[in-house]
Amino acid sequence: MADRDMHRKSVEVFRFTDPDAFVLAHDASESESEYIRLSNTAFQAELIHFDLGAFRIRLVRFSPPDGHNSAEPIAIVRAACKSDRATLRMPVGEMTGSILNGREVGAGDLILVAPEAELHTVYRQHQDWAVIDMQADTFATLLGLCGLPPLPRGTERMLQFAAGEHAAALPSALAAAALLAGAMPQAVAMPGFIPSVREGVQYLLMRVLSSHGTHGPDPPRLTRDQLRVVGAADEYLRGHVTRPIYTDELCDALAVSPRKLHKAFAATYGVSPHAYLKCRRLALVRRALRAGDPAAPLVKSVAYSHGFWHGPLRARLLRAVR
Repeated sequence: MADRDMHRKSVEVFRFTDPDAFVLAHDASESESEYIRLSNTAFQAELIHFDLGAFRIRLVRFSPPDGHNSAEPIAIVRAACKSDRATLRMPVGEMTGSILNGREVGAGDLILVAPEAELHTVYRQHQDWAVIDMQADTFATLLGLCGLPPLPRGTERMLQFAAGEHAAALPSALAAAALLAGAMPQAVAMPGFIPSVREGVQYLLMRVLSSHGTHGPDPPRLTRDQLRVVGAADEYLRGHVTRPIYTDELCDALAVSPRKLHKAFAATYGVSPHAYLKCRRLALVRRALRAGDPAAPLVKSVAYSHGFWHGPLRARLLRAVR
């Protein structure tokens, strides 16, 4: 569960051992955020919100799992910006080979995320992120001032910057500002502190965006059609959550071939449709269990209502979501 260390007007620091609580803490800017476990690795994360008025810095830091083979994905995070919010996202620290909407994220990458854009992130190991969160109209004005074209709703754009450019300093500066604010809230309350930090971040951000960088390549394995297939499959699962769903049924419902369905999931999430459906259903069970009374009768009813009918299998799967 989340441990709220402090709650000030400008600074909030949270620590989590529960991924569901972690994604819910992003709801100020995101909707339908979900964390889908692909392994049983332990989860530990820290989240710092630092509100600077015109925008907010969000720093996400993870404790690395022990003994995990980094070649295998450990989690999928699905999220979307709300209709009145936009974000700019940058990886911080060591690169872990995370995949965002079919593209591997590297050092110097800056992801612009328009309102209502959907993000599908696959973690081989958890990647730390620095995020700037702002109102949609502020985001549109910022792009215009920096000579960038408008970003249509529901889309994201990856910009790549060469080593040594201002972009290399931006995520480090955001992380340093958030860590300082979290460690020394008394400094945040000093007159002029927030305006000074805001001015410095705005200056660096304008320099970065004005240099434009290069547009990241189109996803080599992912198309909009594949994203639609994955989204339609997830929607079908939600509509039939009370019983098991198998890939043959999905192919018929979505009017796609097994090969196309497999390629869509492999490109988007790095796992097979079968593996995704099992882990997705477990995520739904976990959320339902933690929303209600943990008494045994409820556990059994939640298992039945999410398609886990077979007794031994149901017991084994429910142990995995605890």
